[in-house]
Amino acid sequence: MGKISFTIERRVSGYYLNYVGGVSIPKVSGQPVRHSMKLEESDLIEIGPATLRFSGGSGIPRGSTGRRRSYRRKTDLPGSFNTPTGDMYWMIVVSLSKGGLRMQAFQTVDVKREDILKIEFTLDDEKQSRIDAEVVVRYISKEFIGCKFSSLGKRASKTLRSYLMP
Repeated sequence: MGKISFTIERRVSGYYLNYVGGVSIPKVSGQPVRHSMKLEESDLIEIGPATLRFSGGSGIPRGSTGRRRSYRRKTDLPGSFNTPTGDMYWMIVVSLSKGGLRMQAFQTVDVKREDILKIEFTLDDEKQSRIDAEVVVRYISKEFIGCKFSSLGKRASKTLRSYLMP
């Protein structure tokens, strides 16, 4: 099995192909991608002998405010968290706002509402900003855990505000 050469990332402004390494440099509609390139509907993605046609849907992905006080951005950010007992789990931050996050753990986790978790994850911004914070569990569903930030430093708060700007 080969190594990962590129990823496709959904951002507020659309879908992007990101080159992450490997012998074969991907091409989008004939153009080599050495860093990141925005994808358009029906772009041809070439990697080695394979050619794929990109179909990202007709709309631009957007966050929402709904009943919320602030903008919530859909994400796919890997990270980890520690429970009150000190157990560490891997997770994906699936949405993020300046007030909190929604995450999906890779395994069943024994947490309850109002537990305080220590989390860490890296944003997919240019600086690959790392966020370390404490959160309070607000809800738990079969797959997801919703949390509110309880301690977020000024630098992390500023970084999140910048990251979340639509």
